[in-house]
Amino acid sequence: MTGRAAIPVFVLMAALALSAGCTHAGTAAPPLPAAVPAAVATAAPAPSADTTPGTPSAPPLPAPVTTGTAAPAPPATLPVATAPAAGYRFFSDADYSLEYPASWQANETVLPVPEFVHTKQSCMVTTYYQTTQDVRFFTSPDGNALIYTSIVDTETDVWPRDINGQIVYADIANAFLGDPTHCANTPAGAFTISSVTQAQVPNVSYPVTRVDFGKINSSGFADGAGTMFVVTGNHKHGVFAFYAADSTGGAWNEAGAHMFNTLSLNTYF
Repeated sequence: MTGRAAIPVFVLMAALALSAGCTHAGTAAPPLPAAVPAAVATAAPAPSADTTPGTPSAPPLPAPVTTGTAAPAPPATLPVATAPAAGYRFFSDADYSLEYPASWQANETVLPVPEFVHTKQSCMVTTYYQTTQDVRFFTSPDGNALIYTSIVDTETDVWPRDINGQIVYADIANAFLGDPTHCANTPAGAFTISSVTQAQVPNVSYPVTRVDFGKINSSGFADGAGTMFVVTGNHKHGVFAFYAADSTGGAWNEAGAHMFNTLSLNTYF
C-alpha cells in the first residue's frame, strides 16, 4: 500500500469534533500603550529658624524624601502584523501569529496534556499534570495536510522524557498524529525521528528545536512526513507542526515552510 493516505488519526478527528468550530483569520495584536512616566521626587523647603530673642534657633528639619513610582512594564505583545502573502491568511491570538493557506480551515479545541512515563520495562500514559493545552488544526481541503499548534500555559516541564532524561519527540508527534492514550509506536503506527536540530526563528527569542519525523502505518508503509518546532518559553510550552500524508510534499512543503517563516511568539511566551 503506497498511495497517498489522508491523515488516518483518530485524535485529529476527535480534536476536530471537539473544536469550537471557529474558522477565522485572526486579528493583529493592539499597539503598546504609552508608558506611564515615573513620579518626580520633590523635597519640601526647610522651615525658617526661630528668631525669638534668648531662644536658640532649632536645627532645620531634614527634607522629606519622596520615592518615585516606577512605570508599569508594558504588556507582552506580538510583532505588528503586516499584510499576508498572496494566497495566505493571517492568524493571531494572545500567544502567537502565523500565516496559513487561505483555502484551509482553522479549528480549535482544548485537550488534556498527556504525560508519557517511560520506565526500563515499558511506557504508560497518565493525566498527572492535570492541565490542558490550547490546540488548533489548520487543515487542507482534501485532508491530506495540516498545520498543528499546541500551547500549554505552564512553566512545568511537560515534555515526555526517557529514563535518561532525553525528550522523546516521537511521543510529542504521537500526541497529535497517533493515539495519545498510548506511548509512541504502539498501537497506532510508528514515528521515526530523522533529525533533531536547534533552529533560529526570526521572531522567536526562545529556544527552538526543529524535529523532522515520519509516520509509518501498521502495514509498514509510510503514511507521510512532517516537521515540528518544539519551543520552551519562560512561561509556556509550544509545539508548531506541519504534516503531509503525501510524503513527497510538493505544495504542502511550501505551506509548511511559509508557516514556519511567518511564526511569531508573544514576548511573554
